[in-house]
Amino acid sequence: MPKIVTHQAKLKCPHGSTQGWLQIIDANRPTIDGKNMATINDFQPVTQTSTFGMCKSPLDPKFAATGIPQPCVPSIVTPWVPPCLETVNGIPMLLDNCKCMCVFGGVITIENPGQSGNVTGKLS
Repeated sequence: MPKIVTHQAKLKCPHGSTQGWLQIIDANRPTIDGKNMATINDFQPVTQTSTFGMCKSPLDPKFAATGIPQPCVPSIVTPWVPPCLETVNGIPMLLDNCKCMCVFGGVITIENPGQSGNVTGKLS
């Protein structure tokens, strides 16, 4: 059964050199173990989705031009998929089986959702 993703969940991009994480800073979110729950709309690069170290995607123009891995700047323009039927403040919650795409060809996955306890607060 998929798990709910929370603040500081661990993320992976196959073209990055390091693991990334998800930042969910919103006082109005329900929590699990004191960590805010994520929704499919939590994909904004750098502010919500961290970098992944050095990028070695052949679709990254800087890497393609030099052949040398470049600092990762995720370029994510669409929400996580697939959406969940359960919602957080009216937006589908993010589960650990969801993925999102970087325009440089990386399929970003959730390595560790951060959920280990029970939900605190109201789901709607």
